[in-house]
Amino acid sequence: MDAHFTALWDHGHIKFWSIATLSELLREAGFVDVRFERVGRVPALAKSMIALARRP
Repeated sequence: MDAHFTALWDHGHIKFWSIATLSELLREAGFVDVRFERVGRVPALAKSMIALARRP
């Protein structure tokens, strides 16, 4: 579904984030050491995620 709901183009959907698309945007913005923590329920069914990254 990433191809359909992508946030990687101007005016793309902003509600649908996957780890892959959010990682790409964070790296494009200059962040490094990008990782994610899933929260709420078991990891495979997590209802939220937290992105952790740092700027060099």
